[in-house]
Amino acid sequence: MLPKTNTVRRTPPKILWLVLLLLAYFGVGLLWALRVPTWESYDEPGHFGYAAHYLLPANDPMNVDPVLNSELIQPPIYYLILAAFLRVSNSDVTGLQAPRLNPYFYYGTSGRNYALHPDPLTPDQARIERALYATRIASLLITLFGVVFTYRAARELWPDRFDLALTAAAIFALWPQHLFNSSVVSNDSWVCVLGALLTWMLLRFARLRRQRDSFAWAMLCLVMIGVGVGVKLNISPMLLPLVAALLLMTAPRVIAIVLLVGGSATIALIATLQRIPGLLLPFMGTSGTTTPPLRDLLRHLADPSSPEFMLHALRYAIDSSLGLFGWGNLPLPEWIQTASWFGVALAIPGILFILLKPHEPSLPVVDRVRRQTVILFASLAGIVGAAMALSLLYGSIYLIPGRYLLPGLPAFCVLLPLGWSGLGSLVRVGLRGRAVPGMWLLPFGAVLALMAIGLLVPATVISLAYVNPPFVAESTIPNYDPQAIAPGIEMLGYEILTPSVYPEDSARVDVYWKASQPIYQDYTVQLEIVGPDGQGYGILDTFPGNGNYPTTNWQVNHPFKDRYDVPVRKDFPAPNMARFKISLVLNKPVTDLHLFGTVAVHVRQPIEPALPASSAVQFGDRLLLRDSQMQIDAPRTLSVGLLWQVGGILSDHTVFIHVVDASGKTVAQQDNPPRNGGYPFSLWQAGEIVPDSYSLVIPDLPPGAYSIQIGVYNSNAVLSIAGKGNSAALTLGVIHVEPGGALTLGVQYGR
Repeated sequence: MLPKTNTVRRTPPKILWLVLLLLAYFGVGLLWALRVPTWESYDEPGHFGYAAHYLLPANDPMNVDPVLNSELIQPPIYYLILAAFLRVSNSDVTGLQAPRLNPYFYYGTSGRNYALHPDPLTPDQARIERALYATRIASLLITLFGVVFTYRAARELWPDRFDLALTAAAIFALWPQHLFNSSVVSNDSWVCVLGALLTWMLLRFARLRRQRDSFAWAMLCLVMIGVGVGVKLNISPMLLPLVAALLLMTAPRVIAIVLLVGGSATIALIATLQRIPGLLLPFMGTSGTTTPPLRDLLRHLADPSSPEFMLHALRYAIDSSLGLFGWGNLPLPEWIQTASWFGVALAIPGILFILLKPHEPSLPVVDRVRRQTVILFASLAGIVGAAMALSLLYGSIYLIPGRYLLPGLPAFCVLLPLGWSGLGSLVRVGLRGRAVPGMWLLPFGAVLALMAIGLLVPATVISLAYVNPPFVAESTIPNYDPQAIAPGIEMLGYEILTPSVYPEDSARVDVYWKASQPIYQDYTVQLEIVGPDGQGYGILDTFPGNGNYPTTNWQVNHPFKDRYDVPVRKDFPAPNMARFKISLVLNKPVTDLHLFGTVAVHVRQPIEPALPASSAVQFGDRLLLRDSQMQIDAPRTLSVGLLWQVGGILSDHTVFIHVVDASGKTVAQQDNPPRNGGYPFSLWQAGEIVPDSYSLVIPDLPPGAYSIQIGVYNSNAVLSIAGKGNSAALTLGVIHVEPGGALTLGVQYGR
């Protein structure tokens, strides 16, 4: 009898790394699934409602009213599987209703939220939301297969390079747009899984050698594309890489048979789909269509403006491919987009090097990689081309968003490490075979960066867009002055966050609110920028809480802070002081309008004085009079135009214009802060040049010469004039009263 030996079975490291990647992907996806608020992903109410309607009574409004669910135009497979999950999990979806919507969502004046989220939820709402979150997690679990298939596809390209295959799978798993769509209820996630499956099958196809195997594999690819069409129609462009694989790999007889069978199957599939009531087939039309969409597409292509349109559409596709969340209105920060696409650009020279490198008969592997690279590019070309055609057909660049391109993501994620490895080979050629240090940092850094984005975006970009305004202690509110704005609603105070703006900017202000009783009407907040003439020069009409916190959700006796950005129109009479006018609106303002706060609106283009700075007269140590002009207007009015420049922060002062006789007695005067009190000195920026004007009525006076004097003072002192001792008044000129009462101007300052 042999002695027993202790053996230790070790998990293969490669499998362990793949399992760790799957766990990381599921953990990050779960974070997204729980942090994205309900209904805040594109068409999620329709997607979930489509699955739920299979479990609802036939007369339920969700089944009979197409307005409640526009997603019924989609193929049914995804929704049938979700419905099966809802039934098996015993989820109760009775009483499902479309969420209350943010009515300002489509107008761009009230936040990013599509739906309103009451707090607390009713028992029915809480039950439906639990079912939705469970469905999100179930959908996320299925997408694990997409990571596996992407890994297998990359292994077909690099059988001996596990690191590159794992990199491709990790980029696919952590790509922000894929993470978002996989963590919510959307058929975009599962069609991405099918894209990964087909990418693996096509690259596997490129390794086959026997024609019989090629034929069977091609037919299997056709079947899977047909299944994918039952999930979402944008998988159908994967026919293009299949055709490319056939042309590259098989004999003409096999190609002819597969194309014949595939064409017949496609025609039969289209005919079957057209019989499904309400199913949308954009390029073939539906039953009852009178105008062939393909003819419209050709007409749009022939339009001279189509190249420019397609460039705009392609730019939108690129901008939205990395990450565009919510209802397509929450992009990643611009610097992340730029850095990410720079990494993508680095792969392009490497791919070109692989494709254009001279053929080497002794290296058949290189030739195979070329064929597989062509298939990957065909996958991207088919997906992007079909989306571009859809965008052109309907005349909207927004019909080519990144989520429509997700079936091509697996091919894209395999091409990236392929390009980076090719870049390393290209650099080695340039260095005459010497090793390139640090090239491994590129894929490693890309995966690490995507992991960081995946962990941070839910808590920053997404959560911050849907958070309710913060509650505050009433004792900490600045400018505390409670004002009743509507029944049961008080404005407690405010804080101006942009004390200085320019026309075409936005003035930002925090307003502090409190409801003293339950509110049963959803008011909007209307804020207007009011100029010194009392006219409005910019208005914001929005739901509170950036759209997330309507007044019916306000908690009683819980003061909170809300932030608003009010646009300042181009025609604001700058420079001048503006005020905010606020009211709550329900069809019309429900209370008297309340004015508060001040904002300085400056001139964007500075005024150039006609006189040099050396001719300026200095009042005090900071105020310069750069120019003045005077004229006599009928019947007996002296108009004085001044041009001031302030050299630093200056407290509020009053400007006086006095007309005095020979004895020093004032016979006419005007005293007020600059710009008729509408733009006090304390609002001016250092170096700012401000025009100012005054108007004095000259009474009947004896003939003689009268001095026109100017000075600046406040409650404490008069500003002395530099170089004139203690003098506080500058003589701007002389006004002569002629016999008979006629007025003429004498010598003027600066002239």
